[in-house]
Amino acid sequence: MVVIVTHGDVDGIVSAAIAARALGGGFSCSFSGPGSIDKTLSKLRVEGSELLILDIGLNRSKLDPVESQLRRLSSTGLRIRWYDHHHWDGEALSRLSGIVELRVRPSTSNARLVLEELGGGEFEEELAKIADDADTGSYLTEIARLYNAISMDRRMRRKLLERLVNGSPIDDELRRFGEVKMMELEDQVSEGLRRASVRVTGSGRRYCVIDLRRGGPGSLIARRAAREFGVDFSVVFNCRRFSLYAGASKELDLRRICEMLSGGGHPYACGGKLRLNLIKRVFCRISPRFLIPSEVRELLRLIETSF
Repeated sequence: MVVIVTHGDVDGIVSAAIAARALGGGFSCSFSGPGSIDKTLSKLRVEGSELLILDIGLNRSKLDPVESQLRRLSSTGLRIRWYDHHHWDGEALSRLSGIVELRVRPSTSNARLVLEELGGGEFEEELAKIADDADTGSYLTEIARLYNAISMDRRMRRKLLERLVNGSPIDDELRRFGEVKMMELEDQVSEGLRRASVRVTGSGRRYCVIDLRRGGPGSLIARRAAREFGVDFSVVFNCRRFSLYAGASKELDLRRICEMLSGGGHPYACGGKLRLNLIKRVFCRISPRFLIPSEVRELLRLIETSF
């Protein structure tokens, strides 16, 4: 049996589906991300002959614990393959290449990379196009928007993966759920934009600050802010994490800000953790109208002096 660990967004789900169909046989799947991949690997026990890690970048702060877990798993004879289209630094590539089979290179989507590596037919090509649409943030097709809405629910995310592995792009239950969820997301996007503010960096770049402490789909709000406010990029935060999303300007490498704070991701979409102590997290949550944590203010200062 193949064990798959993949990102929980559209690209990660589609990557897992293409891989599972290409390899055949039974599979199990866990969803993870750059901030939790070390913990996910630590919980894995050898259940099969092969482990695939898909669409998960490796943050510098996670290199040591991830390397340790991969060595543990590979010592059992488990074959490990890691397919990723994010940027990796030279040290990570060097240290892990002797433990796992790395396939790391730029690609429109990770699903596209998996398709090129493992192969597939017309159905897999159509899935890769959906992942391309979603992971570039374009969302020009209804099916990509539906998949994005479905991916936000853990149970339905897994149902979508199972449906794709079985060769069907969607069913009535998933479509109904996705359509209702999209309407909910539209309301949340409108509310998020009302709370947003536009600021200017030291070099004159306009960016949007989006407060998600009351919830909402950060990436969708940022995409709408780029269109309606014409900002170069957006900063999204809650009481635990922050994310940066490219807007009108695609030449900025937002990833370097995220990596300075032990995060990572794409040049045009990345994120990291806000290290608030317990007391600050409590006040951050109960008084979002009046309190901006100092860690967020420091993040904004770093952005404004860097761009």
